[in-house]
Amino acid sequence: MAPYPNGFETICELLTAHFDDVDPGMLTPHATFESLGLDSLGLMEMLVVIHQRLGVTISELGVDLRSDLTIGEVAAVLEQRAYPARVSAAAEGAAV
Repeated sequence: MAPYPNGFETICELLTAHFDDVDPGMLTPHATFESLGLDSLGLMEMLVVIHQRLGVTISELGVDLRSDLTIGEVAAVLEQRAYPARVSAAAEGAAV
């Protein structure tokens, strides 16, 4: 899967694709996972979805996915840590 440079859009896409109860109108950078109705099981599912779709493990990026985190906070981690790493790896692969 191609990397997503916009972490916020990526998280929103994953939430709406995998959680039927998530109201797209509530997806703002300041929305917490708790406010979206994700309980502990939902958070675990989100971790798996992120890993499967993006190939990154949030905890390896230095963040523990908790219900009080906002979409914006997780998106910032993806943009600052995961995306640059994927771009560098892709560039190295293309240079070979």
